[in-house]
This record gives sequence, C-alpha cells and structure tokens, in this order.
Amino acid sequence: DGNLNIGGGYSLGGVTITTGGNVQAAGDFYIQGSLYRESLQELLVQNHTIQLNYGGSAQDAYIKVYNTPAEIKWDNATSTWVFANPITLSATSTISVGSTILSDGTLDLGSGSNDDLTASDITDLTDAGATALHKHGGSKTDFFAPEYESADLHADGSNNTGTMVSDSEIVSNVVYNYYEWTSGEATKQDYDIIINLRVPDTFSSWQSNAITFFYKTGLTGTTNNAVSWEIYEDGNASALMSSGEMASSVADTWASDSATSSELSALTAGNLYRIIIKLAANSTASAAAYAGKITVNYTWYTN
Repeated sequence: DGNLNIGGGYSLGGVTITTGGNVQAAGDFYIQGSLYRESLQELLVQNHTIQLNYGGSAQDAYIKVYNTPAEIKWDNATSTWVFANPITLSATSTISVGSTILSDGTLDLGSGSNDDLTASDITDLTDAGATALHKHGGSKTDFFAPEYESADLHADGSNNTGTMVSDSEIVSNVVYNYYEWTSGEATKQDYDIIINLRVPDTFSSWQSNAITFFYKTGLTGTTNNAVSWEIYEDGNASALMSSGEMASSVADTWASDSATSSELSALTAGNLYRIIIKLAANSTASAAAYAGKITVNYTWYTN
C-alpha cells in the first residue's frame, strides 16, 4: 500500500510511515533534539496528553512562541503556571473554574457592563492573602460644596477679625455655593475652614488632578485678599501639599487649583485626612475671599 511498516506496523504495535509523510507509533517517541513540522500551524494530539519533562527530574518547563516574548512557564519551585504576558479574553469568552480561585492580590473583573459577580459565577473562592475580591469601577468624583459636611470654622489666634457668610451664585448657568470672608480692618485678616475627610474603602488610585478646589477673590493680587489651602494626613504635622496665597487673575472670577496624585500618594483606602482653607481680606473696597466646591477624583473598585 506504499506505507513503510516497522515491527509489523502501527496496528501490530510497531511504527508506520505513510505515503503522506505521517508517522504512526504504538509506543512512545523520545526525541533528544528539536522536532519540526514545516509550514503547518497546529499540533494535533488525539485522546492523549502532552507531558513536559516526561521521564526526567522535576524541573521548570516552558511553552514558547518562537522569536516573541510569549511564554508559559511551569515554575517547579512553586508548582504554578506563570504567564509572561497578559491574558485577553474576547467579548464572548468565559472562564470556568472547577474548584478554587487563589489570589495574593486583587482579582479585577474589568470595567464593562457584564462584569457583575454573582454567587452562581464562582462556587468556591479561597482567599489566600488577597485583601478583597472586586469589580473594577473606573473613574469616580466625589463632590463637596459649602457648607461642607464635617467642616469647622477656625480662628488661628491672630488677625481673625471679619465676617464669614455662606451663599450661592449662578455664573453661566453653573451654581456656585461658597463661603465669603470680608474684613473692615486695614490689616489683612484671615479665617480657616477645616474639612475632615476619609479616603473611601473602595479607593484604588488617585487621578492625576486628585483633589481640585475652586476659589475666587474680589480683587486681583494677594495684597488685599487671598486664598490658600493645605492637605494633611491625619496624625502627620507635615502638609502633603500647600498652595501658598492665591488670587483670581480676573477680579471676582472663579478659578481652581489642584493637588496632584504624586502629592497625595501617601493617602490610601481608609486613611483620614483634612483640608485646611484659609480666606484672607482687608478693608480695601471689593476685597473678599471665597471658598467654593471641592472635587475628589480617583479610580475605585466596587465589592
């Protein structure tokens, strides 16, 4: 029939090489060097198993893609598979887990609309040091407007004579709630607003402009009116950020200033912190200092 049969051929426990170039063996193949099959993309194994390091000592083993960094490694020391690259699933893909999920960190299910985790999705979840199982929630902004929740008005002990009022105005169809500080004294007077806050438990990381504060002054320049703000971690006497005195570049016009993610890197989920806003003004006509809304911008996880 054109086939080459060795030891009686495949059907009798030997080896057959067919006219199509196929090799059929009833036993095992032991190859010390490399095995190539040119111009084809699939390795087909019917009803059997591919074993790495079969018959040898227990050691690391690899499945690699030629001339790329793609690699799957069996780490013999930890008895785990290690993927050198991220695993990406298509929109219709699913992962079925037969027993347990072990994680040393966070299991992130993505930010899409079909990432909800229900009891029927995972039957047994074992926490091996993981802090939480979360669904990624994406970007979030918490909004605080005067009169701020958990805020106190505070005189720092000197030059604190003046009037503090709260009110609102509409500018270009945007509502601004604010504190306004004015003084009848020739020397610039100031008063503090202290806001106590907590980083949410669902916090993941700060956005680049982590906290943004809106303010304005009645006059340009800081000689007759000024606004400044600082952020402190609870229990730490050193400010994480400090703006210095600021004033509107255009009189009586709202402006903003931001604390960056790098400045607030010490603040993580559950941390307490405080924002201290100082408003200052003297008796010069139209001199006034205003504190407006605060936005806290971060990425988050939802349980």
